[in-house]
Amino acid sequence: MDRWCPSVIKIIYKGNPNQRRRIYLDEVSTGTFNVVLTTYDYVLRDKGILGKTSWNYIIIDEGHRMK
Repeated sequence: MDRWCPSVIKIIYKGNPNQRRRIYLDEVSTGTFNVVLTTYDYVLRDKGILGKTSWNYIIIDEGHRMK
């Protein structure tokens, strides 16, 4: 991503529950990003906290799992 879109401000949302909570509090909640990279599983696990953010777009590459 850095090679093709160096101006994009991204957050990588992964880790154990405490790490993800810290990423949310320190980075996601500030709103100073363009893209959050994570997995569908983390979205499901953390939907309570991630739902507090007003998202413009959500692109899920694992759409087949959304049944």
